[in-house]
Amino acid sequence: MKMASLSRRLKYGRRSPNPIPSIWREKDHLNGEPVDSLVAIFRTGGCRHFLDSGCTMCGYYTGALPRPIDEDLAMEQVERLLSSHSGEPMVKVYTSGSILDPWEFPPTALRGLLDGLCGTVEAIVLESRPEFVTPSALQMLEGCGSRIYVALGLESVNEFVRNVLINKDLSMEAYQRAVSLLRSEGFGIKVYVLLKPPFLTEREAMADSIATIKFALGHADIVSLNPVNVQSGTVVEYLWKRGLYRPPWLWTVVEVLKVGKGSGRVLVSHPTAPGRPRGPHNDGSDDREVSEAIYRFSWTQDYSYLEIDGPSRRKWAAYIGFEDKAVMRGNVEEAIF
Repeated sequence: MKMASLSRRLKYGRRSPNPIPSIWREKDHLNGEPVDSLVAIFRTGGCRHFLDSGCTMCGYYTGALPRPIDEDLAMEQVERLLSSHSGEPMVKVYTSGSILDPWEFPPTALRGLLDGLCGTVEAIVLESRPEFVTPSALQMLEGCGSRIYVALGLESVNEFVRNVLINKDLSMEAYQRAVSLLRSEGFGIKVYVLLKPPFLTEREAMADSIATIKFALGHADIVSLNPVNVQSGTVVEYLWKRGLYRPPWLWTVVEVLKVGKGSGRVLVSHPTAPGRPRGPHNDGSDDREVSEAIYRFSWTQDYSYLEIDGPSRRKWAAYIGFEDKAVMRGNVEEAIF
């Protein structure tokens, strides 16, 4: 069965009719120091790529509304966010898709969001697929008075991993075009790197993320390492339930993050559901300590937090060694790496 076909079969699960955005606060890193940030996920009709086939690990469509939202509903969510803001210097706004896609989020509502935030916060992060980073979209963001970062999901620099294993449907040309446009217009760039998409071993996933981070550090202001968590109705969940997928070890996250040392760029990771079966986890003996070290590193950029040890580290190394011996090698691995 082709990946896109399987994605289409799995994606039509329950869909939430709840039009209220998710809003919370978390720590982040800005201008060399830890800061409080306000985070919102607006409810929209979902990512346009999901309607075609969707990414193999992404189950955010379960929170999408049944149809594209109108201006009134979008503005209602904007107002909820603005009323929740209490001085946080960073605000991150997501739609589980692309806020720069006018089909998904009305441009008038985006303008209303910026009118309420620009000049009152230090940094605004907006997420979009690269194809929606256009001159007309960026024109709406000009003259803000706050530093705007556009977050792009590259996921993997490897074409096979990105467009076959993840089913991202993103060409490197489209990505580079978005990066060049953002740079020329003076906007910040945040890049997402996915750790351990399906069908890779732990070592292969580590190598892929390290290669992608090294590439992204050459042009991004912020690089975010996103370890896969098992979301409902996805290809990843299909495999996980059958014992064919394991989320990455937290030790793998630690080792991948170390590649950023000395780069002068901001490298962060905020694992979702760490220590749980569906999230990145070790064996339960030191998950809390290791995930806390990852968070503290992300807030401070102090690499000493990553120089840690724990009871499960030897088990992690043994797991990788066992996988190396157990998994068939040859043409597939050579095609990827």
